[in-house]
Amino acid sequence: MKAGEGDDDGTLGVPFSRVYIERGTPTADSPQLRQRLGRYYNSKLMHNYGNDICAELGASFGPTLYDVTVEKFLRECDLVMFLDCMTGIYFAVRTSPIKSNQHVNWRQFVASAFREENLCYRLDSECGVRYVPDEEFDIARAATLVGLSRRRFATARQHFEEGISDLRDPSKTGRAIRSIFEAVENVFKLLLENRVVLLGPTEIEKNFKSTLPVVSATEANARNQMLASFKAWVIACQQYRHADGTEEPDPPAPDFAVLMVCNGASFLRWLMTLDSIVNSVA
Repeated sequence: MKAGEGDDDGTLGVPFSRVYIERGTPTADSPQLRQRLGRYYNSKLMHNYGNDICAELGASFGPTLYDVTVEKFLRECDLVMFLDCMTGIYFAVRTSPIKSNQHVNWRQFVASAFREENLCYRLDSECGVRYVPDEEFDIARAATLVGLSRRRFATARQHFEEGISDLRDPSKTGRAIRSIFEAVENVFKLLLENRVVLLGPTEIEKNFKSTLPVVSATEANARNQMLASFKAWVIACQQYRHADGTEEPDPPAPDFAVLMVCNGASFLRWLMTLDSIVNSVA
């Protein structure tokens, strides 16, 4: 085999730590990230934008406004100001009399650094920093992962984590929905002890409904409405699934993908709870 042959598995040229070291839960801040972004600002933008950034954000860099001072400021300022600076620098560079695409390069570098350093943020099209996808969703994600920690749900957890990861990339939102659906389908089949081969509206009505525990009339009525919502969610997910040889559906907008994934996570937690009741699984 020639040198380098057979190693293009999507990790070609990626540093060792990003391939093999467990990344864990995305974090809110990182000294290494700040160092990288400060150094990029100082070495690549090639212009003193300090006054423009001060005007944009009200930041104070001290007695001088040389770019090296901005680099130091990015390392030491509070988190909110640091995140605001990502956007402030973008606009300062974009509106500079020096015409270039450096603002585009800045946004691309920041977005890549966020992903590579495992930060819990994404960038919108104008370099505004947003949670991935948002704070409320991050709470739901963490709660779902707790339930998926049981060995019984290992496959579902893998699908779920893949879906959450794909939400970071606007081009992969359709794949994110498919992965969440597969996680829900896996737990659905476990709950029914593999008496069904797929998750669909018919299976929910004929197989799943009969397994539900007896509850009060009021809760039963409310639950029937939720079952209708569950079936509607399953049908909606089908819009983003495709058979081999067919065209990939257009990816949904990120905000809509978050809605679909959030709903899927809620159904997933409900199914896991029911599984522990119905199948008496610890």
